[in-house]
Order: sequence, then C-alpha cells, then structure tokens
Amino acid sequence: MHSGSNWEVFGIFAAMKWVVAIFFGSFFSVAGLAHPLHFSITSVDYDQESGSLQISAKLFSDDLQDALKKEGFQEVNDTSILAYFSKNFLVKINTKDRPWAFIGFETEEDVTFVYLEIKSKKTPKSISITNTLILNLFQDQTNVVHLDLEGDKFTFTTNLESQEGHYSAN
Repeated sequence: MHSGSNWEVFGIFAAMKWVVAIFFGSFFSVAGLAHPLHFSITSVDYDQESGSLQISAKLFSDDLQDALKKEGFQEVNDTSILAYFSKNFLVKINTKDRPWAFIGFETEEDVTFVYLEIKSKKTPKSISITNTLILNLFQDQTNVVHLDLEGDKFTFTTNLESQEGHYSAN
C-alpha cells in the first residue's frame, strides 16, 4: 500500500477489496475490453474504537488514471490522488466542513482502493458528501456511497445531476 502513514488497512475493507477486485477484474478484463459501466463505490464506516470515520473508495484504475491525466497529472501517486480527492470528495459532518486525512492507496487487478480517515469522537448526527470522482470523464458516471454509522446504514448515489448526498439521524 502506498502511504505517508503506517496506518493499518481497515479490517473490513481488506476482505471486501478482494471480492470487489475479483468481480471488477473478471467481469471487465476480457481481452482488454473497456468496461461498459462507469461507477465507483465508496464505503464510509464509523469506528467507535478509533473514534473515526474510515473511508474506502474503490475505482476502476484506468478511469482514475484518465481522470488524473485530464487534471494535468502524469502519474498515479500519493500527490496526484490527494490533489484529485481534495477537489472531488468533500465531507461535512454536522453541517461543518471536515477535512479528511489521506491514508494511502493500493491497486489490485483493475481496481484502485483509496483510503481516507476523519477523526470524530462521536457518531455523526448528519453527514453530507460531495462526490464528483470521475464525473469529469463520463456523463453516465455513478458514484455509490454506503454509510454505516454504528449499524445505522444508508446508501446514496451521486452523478452529474446530483453531486451531493445527505444523511441525518432520526
């Protein structure tokens, strides 16, 4: 894993990444064909033990590379991913902008996993996420965001028409 930190990979994401990598890789690698679907999957999980939101974004590696090139970056590395995500993945917790820490990234098969973290002593009452990842490439791009806040689960999508999703506890 590429990282500026020695932080351990999220346990649940470590298992999930293999399932996603196998699905993405086997479904879309046939004879080098471009994949027909344009989507990403982001998981946001609150971990009470560490007091943080752990974020894992899964993107097709070729899409991420093309999006970075379109933004003027020549390589997929910590610097380019950090700059791209800083512009295209924004989080508000309880109506306040909250910067995330870049933990690192890794690429397996045709999928790149990007790991972020936001410290939060308490389970958030509300979250708003602006996710415009890869929208600069495909008009049909859909970004799926799964939230799990101590068992309270919520999913939303972002796309060109709706770039932000919201969650509020009852």
